[in-house]
Amino acid sequence: MVGHWGIENNRASSPVSGQRAPPPAQQRAPPPGQRTFVPQRRKNFPARLLEVDVSAEAKVLHIKDAVGSFQQELVHISNDLRSSALPLPLPHYEGLLAQLEGMREQANMHLHTMNSLEATCLLAPSVYREIRNFSMEFSIGLRYIELYKQEAHYMTQNQKYGGAVFAELFIMEQPFPMTIKQHLNVGNIELRLLTASRTNIRPNTPVVADIVGEVKPEEVKKGSTTKRPPKNFKKMEGHEEYLNQNSVTFQKLKFLVGTNCKVNFSFSFTFFGERKFSSLFSALFQILILFSLSKYYSESLFNRWAPTMVPSEI
Repeated sequence: MVGHWGIENNRASSPVSGQRAPPPAQQRAPPPGQRTFVPQRRKNFPARLLEVDVSAEAKVLHIKDAVGSFQQELVHISNDLRSSALPLPLPHYEGLLAQLEGMREQANMHLHTMNSLEATCLLAPSVYREIRNFSMEFSIGLRYIELYKQEAHYMTQNQKYGGAVFAELFIMEQPFPMTIKQHLNVGNIELRLLTASRTNIRPNTPVVADIVGEVKPEEVKKGSTTKRPPKNFKKMEGHEEYLNQNSVTFQKLKFLVGTNCKVNFSFSFTFFGERKFSSLFSALFQILILFSLSKYYSESLFNRWAPTMVPSEI
């Protein structure tokens, strides 16, 4: 059977007498205007990137122990500052400063190690989650170190703490950097209020997101008529949330004004301190807000800017 089929195949593939055999398939030229597919050579990735790095787990376990010790030291320093008499003696201040500086170097070293693991190793999902959590803990700890340094320096120069405020709105979770689409939810943004050992803040307002600088909608043309935006227009939606146990999450934040250019925005709230109202701001975000497709549908924007729909200026 094998010989029979072999003979038949050879006969079928042999050219007819008097005709020229067609060129092999690999030598045939493609028709004019037709693109040919040329397979690319598969990249040879290093073997260490194709296998889960088991040694990374041992390093993460070591970092886990370091995180626990680091947090305990922060609690010890906070209790020390809270119980110390004012003015803080200079030798005591210098000792705290040296301890905080050593902790800062330790945190930066572990952060560098975890960044290297993420960049060079294929990590198991559980190990990756631990690295992200530990990186956040060290990042928060670095901010506490700065707050304790400022507070300790203040305590060396004053006999009463008074209404001094050493605090920060720390960004725990954010979707940035990214380009924002107008009228769509940005994504979860979580902030935490960090305070020094003796600082006590009672917010008088919710935490508010706001664009830094002046922005305004574009004019919309409908036929020969030009519709100008109202003077009182709303820049954001879902931009106010109250602190709950020193943390707040924005889940429905939308930008209602397109800019097509980079703008800064931040979060802030007002509190009463040192016999006056003050504001605490988060770090600035730089984002690019795009116009949505509603820009190209005049009716949509005309309805949005109807007099009965315009809220008061924020």
